Order: sequence, then structure tokens, then C-alpha cells
Amino acid sequence: MASTRQLVIPTKLHDNGPSHVSNLTQESADKLAQLLTSNHDKYHLSYHQFGLHNHILHHLLCIYALGATPLQMEKAFDLNAVYQLPSHYADSGHAQKLADPVEFKKCLGDSKYFNDYFLFFRKEIETHGIPTTVNTFIFGDDERAANMFDRFFGGYLHCIIHLGYALEYMQPFLVAEALASTAVHLPELHDFLVPTERVAPPTASASQVEIFEQIRTNERIRSAMHYDYIDKINDGLIGEAGDELFRVISQWKVSADEVEDKAAELFNACVYYTTMAQRSNKQIRFDFMLMHTVTTATFLPVYLKTDWIKPESKVRLVEWLGRANLLLYAECGAPEPRPEELKTYKPLHPSGWDGVFQRACEYEDDGHTSKFVRGIATVAQMTEQYDENLSFKLIHQEDFLTIAHMIIDSVENFDKSADHEVHEVRKVSLYPRITEPEVQLVIARWPRYVGFEQGWHHVPDRRELHVGVNHEGSRD
Repeated sequence: MASTRQLVIPTKLHDNGPSHVSNLTQESADKLAQLLTSNHDKYHLSYHQFGLHNHILHHLLCIYALGATPLQMEKAFDLNAVYQLPSHYADSGHAQKLADPVEFKKCLGDSKYFNDYFLFFRKEIETHGIPTTVNTFIFGDDERAANMFDRFFGGYLHCIIHLGYALEYMQPFLVAEALASTAVHLPELHDFLVPTERVAPPTASASQVEIFEQIRTNERIRSAMHYDYIDKINDGLIGEAGDELFRVISQWKVSADEVEDKAAELFNACVYYTTMAQRSNKQIRFDFMLMHTVTTATFLPVYLKTDWIKPESKVRLVEWLGRANLLLYAECGAPEPRPEELKTYKPLHPSGWDGVFQRACEYEDDGHTSKFVRGIATVAQMTEQYDENLSFKLIHQEDFLTIAHMIIDSVENFDKSADHEVHEVRKVSLYPRITEPEVQLVIARWPRYVGFEQGWHHVPDRRELHVGVNHEGSRD
């Protein structure tokens, strides 16, 4: 039985949860438990040595759900283990002191305390159970929970994904990890999410798609988008157009009786505005930041169907996620969608979902490809019943499958020009020059801030790679 001290991975996942294959094997489940335990024991669970996240856990849990073999999971682990930070020593005495709210608050945001927080949350779960612990520390009403909820949205929504996996697989061990990871993240979106909530109207006044379009066409907000700003959110968007940004995005409101409908609307829009953010003269690629608005969608069915999470907590989660995703769109330069890409796209290797899942499991990266594909498949399930809703840009199931093909074709095509693209990103930024080769590939594979022309600087022109797509008459 799974506990806070042992992983026991199920071979049966919920049919109404995130997308997954039906033929999960015990051999793969055992291998997954072994690798995740090794990852926890050896490596820092939040960050690797170059300041980015350790994605091993996310990667392995995702490809397991998509049908990965033990060998595929072991290859994925080995590929990404080489650049991880060693795990910090856990101070059990200090972990006990975290029960004091003053000490708990003092250590927040400091990654060296990850394992202390892990021991603390492990004890909380053993004493009170998962529902009480999560409701107390994430969805509670006191200052400590408010601080944790802020951090829950840090790191491009990394912690929401981690806890989503923990609840999907019902692993107390992973819940303790997710809460510890939340504690050591910074509340990066606090200065946006809190004031936006404060000025929000009583009821919704615009759909998600309408707000995306308002952001893209609002001259004051657009004038605050700067590619060359290091902190594009606080120095640019909030610093130069904060009141207008808060007003526009606060229109996204959710009520308890429509939370599932609003979640489907939210992520349908995120898939559309993320995957259609293309340039007619560039090979098809996908923005790294915007991608996280889709990978998070995988776990909304988990949160919304967890009966011990209070309705008002689900409402706030969907509201804050919707607003955070809109902010990321603005941060990326509010790229104009090009739906003609979807209409004309012809997959390089036509297949159903199983074929795409197999390619995602086999693809060698840090896990973003498989998470992106699974997110698309999950949103397809979430929005299947809304085929006549005007708030949904994507209404045909085959469109989601085509988008998944676009993603896997894109990353496989990237491998053909990877050396050139890594060289190009190294020319303009110091960061790729000091990272491991696999991290350099992540930076080059997924462009950043694609609403700006500079975000595409390293991506080859489309004419340099012949793919099965008809682009005649297309334009930016």
C-alpha cells in the first residue's frame, strides 16, 4: 500500500481523469517506483544545478501514463540525471520546528530547506491524512495557507503539476514532495494575482477568448510588452500598465455551479492560443512559457473531481489559473494566432493517439514533449461535449490530434537542425553557454516569447525543411 515512505504505483488510473493508455503494466509500475525513489534520494526535487526545475518526476509519471516501457523510463532517467543537484541533508530536528508558524514562514522560498519541509509534511500527512493536510496548507484560510497558495503558482505552475500527479496516482509520498516544493518556491505572481483578485467584478464579464483578444489589441498593455526586459511582468506589464492589466484580466470570473465548464473553456483557449502562435516564415515551434498553460490542464480533472477539495477552493484555483495563463500570454508578447496552420497541416506520420503517445515516450528530452502531448489529449477529453459553444475555438476532436502531431513532428524535426539552433542561442545569451548539452537543447527546442520577432531568432526558415504542409497564401 502506498504511504509517505513508499511508492506503490497503480496500474489502473481513473477513466475520467487525465488522458492515459489502458494497458499499464506492473513491470513498468515497479520500474517507475524505483526510479522516482532514486530521484528523491539522490537529487534536489525542485531545482537542478542550472537553476531550472528537476523534471524527472514529471517526465516519468507522464510517459508511464502514456504507456512507456521500463527501458524507456530508464533511458529518460539516465538522460536527465547527469545535471541534477545533489539532495540537501534533511535536518529532522529543524523539520519539527516548522510546526511553529513563525519558523515555517521564515524558511519559505529557500530551496535548502526542501527536505526539512518534506519531513514536516510527511509527518503532517501521517498524522492528519492527505485531505486535511492539503486543505490546511494550500486551500486554508490563514496567513500560512495564503502564503503557500501564492507559491503554488510560482515556477511557471510547476507545483500545481507536481501535486496534480500526486493526487492522480494517490501517493502520499508525492503529496509531501509537492507541498515541500511549493514551500521553497517564490511567490512570483503575487503582485499580479492578488491585486487582480481585489478589483475583480462580482460576475464574469468576458470569456477567456475575449480576454485573450483584449490583451492582444489593448494598446496600453501592448506598449508595456518588452522583449529586452529581464522581468517582463513586474517591470514591464505591471510597472507600466498594471491598473489596465488588472482590469482586463479580472474579467475572468468563475462560479461554483460552472467550474467544470469554465475549466474546459479556459484550457480550450490555452491550447488554441499556445499552439497557433506560429510564424509563416519559420518552422513550426511552440513557446516554452505558453506550453505550461497547457501542461497544467492535465490535472484540472484531478482537482475538480477530488471531492474533499471545497467548491470555493476549486473556484479560486480555476480563477487564478485563468488569470495566470492570460498573464503569461501577455508576457510572451501576445502572439497573434494563425489558425490556418491547423487547417492545412498534414502529419508526417499519420496515426491515432496511440501512435503519438508512443513517439512521445520514445522522444529523448526532459519531459516537456510528453507533458505537452498529454495536456492536449486531456483538453480534448475535457472539451468534447462543448462542440457548439461559441467560447471554444477548438471544437473538433480531430483538431486536437492534429495539434499533437504538429508537436511531435516539430520536436523530431528540431533534432535535424539542433546543432545549428543551439549554436544560434549560444551566440546571443550567456546562459546556454554554461549549461549541460541537454539543457541547451531544451532552450533551443522551445522558443521563448514568440509574440516578439526576436523570440524566433534561432529557428530556421520554413523553406529550409520540407514537411507535409501546404502553406500557399499564408501570411503573418
